[in-house]
Amino acid sequence: MYQQHLENILTYMNERYPEELEKSRRWFIEQCGEVYEGDEFFEERISNQLDWFAFDWRNAAGEIPIRVYMNEKAESLTSEDRESLERMCNPIHSIFEVKKIAPKKNMLVLFDLVNRRKYEVFERRMLHGIDKKNIFEARLIANGEQFIMMNAFVMHPSAAGKFIKKRIKCMVKEGVKNFKPLMLMLQKMWVHRYRYTKVDLKLIYSDKFMDEYFHGVKLPPNQPTTVEE
Repeated sequence: MYQQHLENILTYMNERYPEELEKSRRWFIEQCGEVYEGDEFFEERISNQLDWFAFDWRNAAGEIPIRVYMNEKAESLTSEDRESLERMCNPIHSIFEVKKIAPKKNMLVLFDLVNRRKYEVFERRMLHGIDKKNIFEARLIANGEQFIMMNAFVMHPSAAGKFIKKRIKCMVKEGVKNFKPLMLMLQKMWVHRYRYTKVDLKLIYSDKFMDEYFHGVKLPPNQPTTVEE
């Protein structure tokens, strides 16, 4: 359901506002690194770029594409559509650790490393390679008492887990409210791990890398001045 809504939104925005989609593409590449069709992770990066566009990109009026779609297609949307799209406007976008995998129940139990909460996630996909203690960035959308995970997510290597947890803990202690810049920085590291396969992962996922590049991370334009908790 949510994924179909996302596809409809992206199709609509590409037809009506292709310049916004192109600007968001250039912004994403600038933050996280260039991607090429021959890359083994090409489709993953495109999916992530499109999710950042749909959920985080804002036009001059400060509206995300989901809200633009809702407003401009209001007459053709059912009440059920509007409820689902409203939930999509406020996903839980964070960095999670896998605590439990229950394939017979189509369920994952994820722990939000930022907000220190557990979520039961309904998941029908066979997520090959996912195991307990894996850490990844994802967006969760409420679906009754459970949550649905959007298709695009960024699975970080196991060797990076200690660094990521330590970095989040320090930022929480410092009172940081917005962790999206960190997510973008970790995505840059994720790309580097594929670009520089002979470099030790601990040198890529490191404080030195953060110190050298973190200051250059920029969120999409027209962001709200306050961050909702």
